[in-house]
Amino acid sequence: MKKFMLMLSAVFAVSLFGADTVVNGNFPDPRKPGQPPKTWNLVSGSKGSLEVIRTGKGNAVMLNSESGKKNRFGIYGPAIAAQVGDIVEFSAKVRGSKDIALGIFQYSEPKGTASQIKFVKLTTGESEVKQSFTVTDTPKGKTTKVRAVFYVKDGCSASVASPKVTVTKAAEAGK
Repeated sequence: MKKFMLMLSAVFAVSLFGADTVVNGNFPDPRKPGQPPKTWNLVSGSKGSLEVIRTGKGNAVMLNSESGKKNRFGIYGPAIAAQVGDIVEFSAKVRGSKDIALGIFQYSEPKGTASQIKFVKLTTGESEVKQSFTVTDTPKGKTTKVRAVFYVKDGCSASVASPKVTVTKAAEAGK
């Protein structure tokens, strides 16, 4: 019984004070061919196609944007509890042409939204990209959740594999 309580206390302490990994390095299988992996969704207004590709190390997602200056195609992940000052860090292995956008969508009640996006130039071959974002409030209120987002634009194609998203709570981020 003491071992159980000690283990439960350790789990509680890590979840309360440590960084919380919310996307663990693999895309789930898709609902149907041509659709995003389960728990992921298409970015609104996306123009293009995607394919979930099984690899020896899990699933990768190939994003293909239609040509055109305002065209983009992307996916966003499951909702993650977050508030102002939290640090959202994510990484992925990417391969493709031109560049890929990585970012977060932020949500507040009622219906407030904001986003933070950074573009990463892709090089030949696979490379690991890492980005971090400090959560801010939306123009309409206090942020309560965020979602990781990847997208390509203007005829670009990129594969994304091994996505990892970690949230460090504001109290811990300052230490």
